[in-house]
Amino acid sequence: MKLVELGNTRWKLADYNDQQLKFLGHGMGINDLLMVLEQSPQTQVLFSSVASEALNQELQQRLSMAGITFMQVHTKRDFGDVVNSYHHYQRLGVDRWLAIIAAHHHHKGHSAVIDVGTAVTFDLVHKDGRHLGGWIAPGLHTMQDALVAKSQRISARFDAPSVELGQCTEDGLYLGCKAAVEGFIQQAHQYVRQSMAEPVLWLFTGGGLDGLDIRGVHNAQIRPHLVLEGLAVVARELQNA
Repeated sequence: MKLVELGNTRWKLADYNDQQLKFLGHGMGINDLLMVLEQSPQTQVLFSSVASEALNQELQQRLSMAGITFMQVHTKRDFGDVVNSYHHYQRLGVDRWLAIIAAHHHHKGHSAVIDVGTAVTFDLVHKDGRHLGGWIAPGLHTMQDALVAKSQRISARFDAPSVELGQCTEDGLYLGCKAAVEGFIQQAHQYVRQSMAEPVLWLFTGGGLDGLDIRGVHNAQIRPHLVLEGLAVVARELQNA
């Protein structure tokens, strides 16, 4: 079975066989993804998506045309012990939902998930599987894009400068937005320390982690494929059903 995570800006692909997850790669365009999938037309595809509905429909149509069996995973009210905290449970992003499932599956204590991408999100998961809620903020590049869009005199850079204090607008903008994301993480860490009596495992994921300072977060792991890990948990349940 092939697992596909379709994000806002890129896709990730993994193979799941004999309860083993193997990361295969990532890319930007749906054509590249379909070229890979069409090389194994007999396989099943399980995918999640936070992309536009138009892109989801295009993917499904082209998978059907290629004769590939597929299923899309959606956010549910619960999954085993994992319970969605949202009153309107469908509105919790499926990427966050799958990361929460993966966190609880791999760690039976309390866990916190930080996903850094187009948005930066924080989700807290009780050891009994209850999603306690979370925070959402713009990611580093999203913040830059928003300010550039509002100004005629500002441009952005998307690689990290070699200085700590910007001496040009582009460096200052990057460093300020980076500090905001790191502050989000620090505030989440402080909140958890004050509100949870027992230790919490921190799981970091997302394509925007590079260059961020998370040294102040104790008991932390970087899990770059956490959403795919959640898809693998769902795939296993489907295979065992």
